Amino acid sequence: MSSFERQSFEVGNGTYTSKTTDTVLVGLLLTNISAAQITATVKIGASGSTQEIIKDVPIPAGSALSALDGKLVLNANDTVEATASASSSCIIHISQLQVT
Repeated sequence: MSSFERQSFEVGNGTYTSKTTDTVLVGLLLTNISAAQITATVKIGASGSTQEIIKDVPIPAGSALSALDGKLVLNANDTVEATASASSSCIIHISQLQVT
């Protein structure tokens, strides 16, 4: 049976790795929790072979950016990596459907 899940973590403090089954990302939100504008980059793919889905996108202070327009399929053990221009400035929220 498939199930919906949500995970959140501070950018720079972890990489999301999909489970051992395929995953459908249905939402990917970046929230700027700092008092200044930041830029963010998000990469997806297998370890050592990632592709940028957004690069150096500005996010104003106290705002959020939806980095996913539509759905995105991750294969088992694919990763989502996010970086921000300032440490402790950004939270990434991932909404997903685990396909079992």
